[in-house]
This record gives sequence, structure tokens and C-alpha cells, in this order.
Amino acid sequence: MAREINLITEPQELMQWMSTHDVLIDISPEDIQLLLNYLEGHDFAMGTDKEERLVRVDIATEDGECIEYSLDEFIDLVCEWNYELILDADEKRNNPKDMLDFSREQSRYESYKQDEVLLDRMFEQTKYGKDIAEFADRIAGQVIEMFGRCADEAASIVVEGVKEYSMEKVR
Repeated sequence: MAREINLITEPQELMQWMSTHDVLIDISPEDIQLLLNYLEGHDFAMGTDKEERLVRVDIATEDGECIEYSLDEFIDLVCEWNYELILDADEKRNNPKDMLDFSREQSRYESYKQDEVLLDRMFEQTKYGKDIAEFADRIAGQVIEMFGRCADEAASIVVEGVKEYSMEKVR
């Protein structure tokens, strides 16, 4: 029996779903559109099933395979894709065929880096981002205990380093 799916194609549809399901992520319509664009670019869509659960729909397959997905998972997936696209564009801009190729890849790279700023802000609100922040705070607390008050600055550096490292590893 095929699942009955309602595709989310407009930011307002996801905002309504979030409101109905008490999802407390500070996300703008532009942020949602960014997520939807990345999904479409990778042949996926976001939707809801008849129980109003979020699902990821594979629009490249004939049967449109659906997998239950949380908003956190959608954000994490798009962050991963963005990271891969940044790496690809960076490689191509550093090894261009000609100046036109360099210009095109530089533009792609800059665009993906702009997306990364927005995606990182979304990611920090996910359960994954919160787990990383808690881990970094716990390490910072241990550093402060070990080295006393003069370690406050060092702890801040450690917190930021752990967050940066963890976000790279998650993607």
C-alpha cells in the first residue's frame, strides 16, 4: 500500500507544520527555502504522511521512497551536502581549466560559504548542535577546574575549537 504524502513546497507550509507540532527552531522562510532548494537539487523533497510526520521523499525514484525524517535530520543532511559542495568548489577553483572556470567556481564557492553561515545557525538549534555545545561546555568546565580562573580565556578557546572541530566531523 503506497503512503499518502503531502509535499512541502513552500516555506509557509513547513512553518505551519512547525507551529502545529510545537517545533521550536528559529527559522525564517528564507532559511526554509534554502533547505527546500538543497533537497530539490539532490532529488529529494520534504513532505508529511497521513499521520502528519515529516518524511524525506526520493523524487528520483519511480515509487518515491519515503523515510520518516525529523527537521533536525533535514538540517543536518543539508549541512552535509553544503560541506561537500564547498569542498568540491574549492578543489575546482584551486585547479581551474582557465580563468572562466576559476571565476565560475569561485562564485559557486562564495555562494556555498554564504549558505554555510545560514545553515550553521540552523544546525546550532538542532539536537546535534545542542549536543556539541553541551560537550564543549563540559570540557571547558573541566579545563577551568584544572587550571583555575586564569583558564577562562583558554576555556573559551577550547569551546570554540571543539564546536568547530565537531561541526566539521558531523558533516
